[in-house]
Amino acid sequence: VIYLIHNGITEQFILYPTVIGESLGLTALETIIVVLLGGIFAGATGMILSIPAASVMKYLVPRIYHYLRAER
Repeated sequence: VIYLIHNGITEQFILYPTVIGESLGLTALETIIVVLLGGIFAGATGMILSIPAASVMKYLVPRIYHYLRAER
C-alpha cells in the first residue's frame, strides 16, 4: 500500500511532470493536463506525443502571434 501511494502520487504526479516539464519548458500542471488530454483524444500514443507537441506549440504560438502583430 505504501509503495502504491509513493509510486502513484509522488512519482507519477509530482516528480515526473516536474522533471520532464522543466526540461521542455512546461510547468508541472501543464504537463499533467497535456498528458491527460493526449490520453483522452489519442490513447497511449497521444500520451507519448502530447508533451513534445505541447512544448513545440508553447514555443511557436507566441512567436507567430508577435510576428503577425508586427506586420500590422
